[in-house]
Amino acid sequence: WAGNGKNNGRLVAPAVYSSLPPIAVVGYLLMRWSMVVQVVMIEKTASNQSLRRSWRLVGGRFWQVTATLLLAGGPAGLLTLAPLACITCAAMGLTFGTFFNPRTVPMLFGVVVLPMTFLGGTYYPWTTLGGVKIGGFAWLKALVLINPLIYITEGFRAALTRSAHMHLYIIYPVLIGFTAFFLWLGIRGFKKRVLS
Repeated sequence: WAGNGKNNGRLVAPAVYSSLPPIAVVGYLLMRWSMVVQVVMIEKTASNQSLRRSWRLVGGRFWQVTATLLLAGGPAGLLTLAPLACITCAAMGLTFGTFFNPRTVPMLFGVVVLPMTFLGGTYYPWTTLGGVKIGGFAWLKALVLINPLIYITEGFRAALTRSAHMHLYIIYPVLIGFTAFFLWLGIRGFKKRVLS
């Protein structure tokens, strides 16, 4: 990393993209072994046998099992949402870190972080914003949809509680889109900062 810094930006994209295959492998294994608890409880098998049995049960139905577990929420949704939320937040941090001058970090907290937190559904469900209306239009409920944190909190609400929440088939694609967008912006901003 020493030197003039011209090669540093070229190392960022391979580092980020090289982390995606291990995440995909772990996700694949989690889905193939997702029936272990059910096998142990119903068939009363040992741990090694239950791993093999789960592998066979999921078998050629990998995508159906994955979609069912993602849409069902609960612990399986938590296993997929937590890493996605971490990557999304890291991508946002990279973006904000490269676009804001270090001297303006207090402004970053006042202008970006506080509004994101208070309008991110952390302290209330997204569904309760329907009561804030102008002329019958729930404007705040629509406005907060540009905040990635609302999808993260609604996803965790779906996985951990029985309260009303946004549909998971909306949460996952939007979070993946935000992640790709912020990764692209962050890597671009990092390259500009390092190569300038």
